[in-house]
Amino acid sequence: MVKPATRERKTPEDICRHEDCTQAAAVPGLSRGSVHQHSNNYNYSTSNNYNYSTSNDYNYSTSNNYSTSNNYNYSTSNNYNYCTSNSYNYCTSNDYNYSTSNDYNYSTSNNYNYCTSNNYSTSNDYNYSTSNNYNYCTSNDYNYSTSNNYSTSNNYNYSTSNNYNYCTSNNYNYRTSNNYNYCTGNNYSTSNDYNYSTSNNYSTSNNYNYCTSNNYNYCTSNNYNYCTSNNYNYCTSNNYNYSTSNNYNYCTSKNYNYCTSNNYNYCTSNNYNYSTTNNYNYSTSNNYNYSTSNNYNYCTSNNYNYCTSNNYNYSTSNNYNYCTSNNYSTSNNYNYCTSNNYNYSTCNNYNYCTSNNYNYSTSNNYNYCTSNNYSTSNNYNYGTSNNYNYSTSNNYNYCTSNNYNYSTSNN
Repeated sequence: MVKPATRERKTPEDICRHEDCTQAAAVPGLSRGSVHQHSNNYNYSTSNNYNYSTSNDYNYSTSNNYSTSNNYNYSTSNNYNYCTSNSYNYCTSNDYNYSTSNDYNYSTSNNYNYCTSNNYSTSNDYNYSTSNNYNYCTSNDYNYSTSNNYSTSNNYNYSTSNNYNYCTSNNYNYRTSNNYNYCTGNNYSTSNDYNYSTSNNYSTSNNYNYCTSNNYNYCTSNNYNYCTSNNYNYCTSNNYNYSTSNNYNYCTSKNYNYCTSNNYNYCTSNNYNYSTTNNYNYSTSNNYNYSTSNNYNYCTSNNYNYCTSNNYNYSTSNNYNYCTSNNYSTSNNYNYCTSNNYNYSTCNNYNYCTSNNYNYSTSNNYNYCTSNNYSTSNNYNYGTSNNYNYSTSNNYNYCTSNNYNYSTSNN
């Protein structure tokens, strides 16, 4: 067995040398009368035809006032849990523990603040502290509740295509082509003077839990070379771009692929485009709360145990802290263009290198820092509380029992 390759730590400066990381200017505050045409592409066009691509022309271009103090909270509290509870046990009892206890903390207390004044203080805790069990979620809560969260571009594709095919062609398409169009073409171009000084609090608090509690032990089948070619791609081509270029486009084109090639499509190709090109002049005083509370659970609790009890311990105890208390508090440069490439390049064919392009590079112009007040007071609640639980509970047991210890303890 080849030990998983250790990843070098990169500072945001190192990463940005490989990217076109032109720093966005600090947002001085929205000027009165400015259009602030997001062109958000709130597409939600998941290819479910969860179109949400509204293309509504929420024109709101009224040349209103942007009487700041928006707090675009986006407090959706979605909990995109995706917590299917599949129990893809595959825990053949090998124990390919890979629980390394590495503490691949991946930011443990990163506070990828990115809030600079917006409170983009996601407190993401991109925990990845899986204690490895490759928890991939262990308390991540990908909070993004930061009170803006606009930290898209993650590439959290997790579109594993592991060769675990799991893409059995189940056509768990979930891309039902529902035509949740939401792209009604409303042309809310009322020019009403939508003040949008609402103090919106777009504080999503999504909890993009992804905290599947998978235990992706990946230990089964004792071969699992575990990347003899060390790709573990996990290179999802994340680019964790965060290169937002500050457009706050919301045109993240997330693709939340989850398209593990299972045809559990989840790769809905959502294009959560949010591309509404709203021109949300936002001077309305609407309270577009968007506090949906969807609970997109996706927190599958799959127990992709694959922990066959081989004890491929790989419990290296490396403490790959990866920025435990980085405080990427960018101070408005909203560069977010880290291009981390969280390679995880073990190459097991656990490809996870989905190249999801959870780009979140939205080039958003996260202006929204202005403390605009957009206090329109309309209460567009959108507080759906969907609970897209997707909590399937499958129990793919596959657990065999081998005991490959590999407990290096590098630290």
